[in-house]
Amino acid sequence: MTPFLRILCLLTILIPASLSAQEKISLKPKLAAYPQLSYTENTDFIFGLRFFYMYYPQEIFNPDFQNKMQLVTIYTQRKQFELYFEPEFNLLQGKLKIHSKLKFQLWPSEFYGIGKNSLQKSETYTRKTRSLELDIIREVTDGIYFGLLADFDHTDISDLKANCMLLNCNIPGAYNYDIAGLGFTIINDKRDSRTYATRGYSQQFRFIHYNRFMGSDFQFTKSSLDLRFFTNLNYNHVFAFQTLFQTTHDKAPFLELAELGDEMRSFDSALYIDNHLLFSRIEYRTFPLQPEFLNRFGFVLFLEAGKVTGSLAEFDFQNIRICYGTGIRFAVFPYERSNLRFDLGFSKEKMGINISFGEAF
Repeated sequence: MTPFLRILCLLTILIPASLSAQEKISLKPKLAAYPQLSYTENTDFIFGLRFFYMYYPQEIFNPDFQNKMQLVTIYTQRKQFELYFEPEFNLLQGKLKIHSKLKFQLWPSEFYGIGKNSLQKSETYTRKTRSLELDIIREVTDGIYFGLLADFDHTDISDLKANCMLLNCNIPGAYNYDIAGLGFTIINDKRDSRTYATRGYSQQFRFIHYNRFMGSDFQFTKSSLDLRFFTNLNYNHVFAFQTLFQTTHDKAPFLELAELGDEMRSFDSALYIDNHLLFSRIEYRTFPLQPEFLNRFGFVLFLEAGKVTGSLAEFDFQNIRICYGTGIRFAVFPYERSNLRFDLGFSKEKMGINISFGEAF
């Protein structure tokens, strides 16, 4: 089945389910359930179900202040399973946000090595993860936020083959482990919307330290700087820009390293991993159709570039990975522009399909 037929199949399944969403502006709670059917090279077919519930607190009609809860379960043709519950609450007139994610994952995976040059042939293993993420973020002044972060994770690694690189090279995280970290975030958010920005900018710095004192088997630090800018010709023609820098210091499990493929839409997320990542992209977004219902469909073009390195001194403009592509959007909730996303990414190495809920950034 070609990628375009897969997308057509997905639209056929998902669009009728979304018609239960409110077409007109309303303060009433919104409940939707969507079957998920997709395909990627590293999972084969993916089957799942997503339950989505959102409502406006204290009669405040602003999409940025919605309370949201989603429950998602998926199962793949390669016997990979994931279940997570993700609530988000906005309190104090939207000045306090509490976001959490509770996840269980049983995931046969592939390891391509660490660094900018991946292995020609991957190694297989299985990870079983139980994790909890918690963000508590408070607005300090107009558009400026400060937050506390917590991350707890227990991972079991199994099904390793004899003489594999994970074992022979003593890769951190090749055995069962726990990590526990606390940190903070600082955000400067001047976007006109959190779900579908058409103008403005945002800057976010995140820092988390994992410490043995908190029960972590590894002691390391992760930080990131995420810069985004949005401008438009009008509401239906938007240009979006992002630059992301991630860094990991000290001895971290290989699953906690920066993943270039997690950002670029033509790569497996595990294909290029290392301590440091630099990544940039530009995206053009449009919803050009005017007739009712057809105005839910949008289209995008994007260009992405980035690389990973083992040390900051190694950063240069050689061996940069480049990805370009196009995509389709379907607005499940038109007023908020909460979109289903279907993207095709191309690079000289391979083509990738990305299907999810919400914009890439």
